[in-house]
Amino acid sequence: MKDALTTLFLPVHNESISIEGKKILFLNAIYDSLLADGNWECRQVFKPYAHTLESNNIQSKSDYECNSKSYDLAFILFPKNIAEGLFLIATALLSLKKDGTLICAAENKAGGNRLSKILKDFDLKDLNTISKHKCRVVWAGISGFDQIEAEKALKAGEPKKILDGKYLSQTGIYGWDKIDLGSKLLCDVLPSDLKGYGADFGCGYGYLADYALEHCPKIKHIECHDADHRAIMCCAENLSNYEGRTSYHWTDLSAPFKPRRLLDFIIMNPPFHEGKKTQNALGKAFIKNASKVLRRKGELWMVANAHLPYEETLETYFFKVEKIVEKQGFKVYRAEK
Repeated sequence: MKDALTTLFLPVHNESISIEGKKILFLNAIYDSLLADGNWECRQVFKPYAHTLESNNIQSKSDYECNSKSYDLAFILFPKNIAEGLFLIATALLSLKKDGTLICAAENKAGGNRLSKILKDFDLKDLNTISKHKCRVVWAGISGFDQIEAEKALKAGEPKKILDGKYLSQTGIYGWDKIDLGSKLLCDVLPSDLKGYGADFGCGYGYLADYALEHCPKIKHIECHDADHRAIMCCAENLSNYEGRTSYHWTDLSAPFKPRRLLDFIIMNPPFHEGKKTQNALGKAFIKNASKVLRRKGELWMVANAHLPYEETLETYFFKVEKIVEKQGFKVYRAEK
């Protein structure tokens, strides 16, 4: 992402684009020293990036509702999810002035090689492009873009009901339109006698917490934590029937976590992608944070890809660890503080 960010601002640094006196929208914003100059409005739904912006005195908002047609420039760090990226482009197009300019960048392997075609599909013309750092930045004036195509992409990326209308979710949330197989396996073995105060780490749109609240009547309260603000908003809507038994927290669980209170249990399906060490490290951070917020004899119920070696980390931070089941490429653990 760092290389894509550097590439995104190449047109500014080579003076192809001027930010002086411009009102600027930055979607999927990540901190760069350039943000200290000019009139920027940053939007970031992912807590770690939002926190870095804030720690550098850059204000950001945690939503993408900015259809005001008041911006001169719109910068987009294009995400790996194409539908999410189209939604951000549509948001920008519908928020720019008629003579505004749209600037997008991505790593080549994460959509950068397709950016020119994507912008042409919105009927943008006279595209400019630079390739560097195995990334690509593409920019163009937006006069005459395809309004219908933009509104279609905007609608496709907005929150919508999934799974026969049971849950609200949104493109870009991890596993946004399905029941994750690992989460389903965890629910299959989750005991019905969980009780007291607990948490769902990486709650997503709320499937795990919803199951636990429905099937474990002695649960008094579940804190729902996620780094994606969209997930927190959808989770709150999906669990609205449990008013008084839930709370929702936009939390970076990869960083040290200060508990609101010690908990009796935690359920979690940490985010990961096969073969990526950074995701393995993220799961370890979840485990470490879970150990810090559980009371003595508190329980962690966790599902993970079978190939990820979490046993050593669990045994480091917990008194007792047992593998409950292993099948379908997943392992479920119960760990006691």
